[in-house]
Amino acid sequence: MALRESKFLDTNILGHEDTPSCVLDVLHKLDLPLVNLPSSYKDHFSFSKELLKEEDVVKIFFNNLSKLETVQSSRNEVVYHLLKTYYVSQRETKPKEKVCQLIKKKLESHACIPTAPDGSVLRKCTDIVDPKATFSKLFEESDHRFPIERLADDLPITALKHAGMMHSSITWELATDRAQSIKNLMTESSLNLKALQQVSLILSTMSSNVSGEPPSNGLTIMKIFP
Repeated sequence: MALRESKFLDTNILGHEDTPSCVLDVLHKLDLPLVNLPSSYKDHFSFSKELLKEEDVVKIFFNNLSKLETVQSSRNEVVYHLLKTYYVSQRETKPKEKVCQLIKKKLESHACIPTAPDGSVLRKCTDIVDPKATFSKLFEESDHRFPIERLADDLPITALKHAGMMHSSITWELATDRAQSIKNLMTESSLNLKALQQVSLILSTMSSNVSGEPPSNGLTIMKIFP
């Protein structure tokens, strides 16, 4: 690979002076003609046209999510750094507005958040649930509605809330889905303690934690009560 065909990574990618290894893993997986030098060496080069800037890395990552299943661990770690960059940027005196808005837009439009239990299933921010929300007990890890543990700290959770994660209310569509799940449990056994507990919880959720207009059918016609 000739030097003139290469791209040099800019400094300070996703909040790090030297690019995180997870970002390098993802970019190498995509076979980009990439040269990465320690930040102390980069100042000696002047290849402005070939510089891969932070916003370029963000776009490349989201545009190629479907190609990153074999580097799942690195992919999920990049998501963590994206959320951290978004969170920190919002609180800086001179925020990186362009990058911040780009990350927010991509988080909202792409199924990119790795979900529990193993991070293999990706969902949009608007389709995941805050594991600390009162209505989170309506869901199991196997429903793939909670972010993975790596994203459950205060910093990434706050960023996820800003990007649309359900934390104060759930949608009627999801409430109806949960009601159907409870109905199935009740069908299996009328004495199913778990189902009875969830009936109480979903009634409480419906009274104060459901957003939007209720559907014309769905919960209103679904017999979920014992």
